[in-house]
Amino acid sequence: MPPHSWFVGSSHAYDLVVAEYPSPDWRETQALELLHRLKTQIPLIFVGGTLQRETVAELLTRGAYDCIEMDHIGHLPVAVHRAL
Repeated sequence: MPPHSWFVGSSHAYDLVVAEYPSPDWRETQALELLHRLKTQIPLIFVGGTLQRETVAELLTRGAYDCIEMDHIGHLPVAVHRAL
């Protein structure tokens, strides 16, 4: 699902976004760009299979709050707690 379809024009308030990496439907940077363009401080956490160090560095530099590998999915609750 493209990021704009779940966020723009929604009547819901979001405290946190958890997104799949890589996503089959959209570029990961689209969600980061959307949140930046809307000037929102909603934390975005990426969850994915094997994340390359360079990819994680790029996503964090672009504004992702955290990146969690599926092998370490147990870290997700900690990342969510820290983000909120």
